[in-house]
Amino acid sequence: MKSWIFENGKITICADEEKLLKQSIYNMLTIPVGDYMIYSLNFGNQMLNNLNRGYDILSVKASEYLENALLIDNRIKGVSNIETKIIQDKMEVKFNVFQQNGQKINIESEVYV
Repeated sequence: MKSWIFENGKITICADEEKLLKQSIYNMLTIPVGDYMIYSLNFGNQMLNNLNRGYDILSVKASEYLENALLIDNRIKGVSNIETKIIQDKMEVKFNVFQQNGQKINIESEVYV
């Protein structure tokens, strides 16, 4: 599989499966569900659509929202060890993604809430 990837201010062709999956995970974490017609209606992070419910509920449901966002990708077999921490206007997230091929990827990212 090949795809275009934007990195270091340049657009390049990428064939690295892990790098492509990480890019997709980043998109799933940072794009609210239903915001862009280019993506399917279930692509993205539901957490970003529920901010009006408050940070307390967000903290409780963050793991569920993250799993729901990630498991729509058929390359992902599972998600584990989800850790979240809200700091002002962002949530730090750490978790493991298990690919269908058995490989594990450790993810650390920030989601602006």
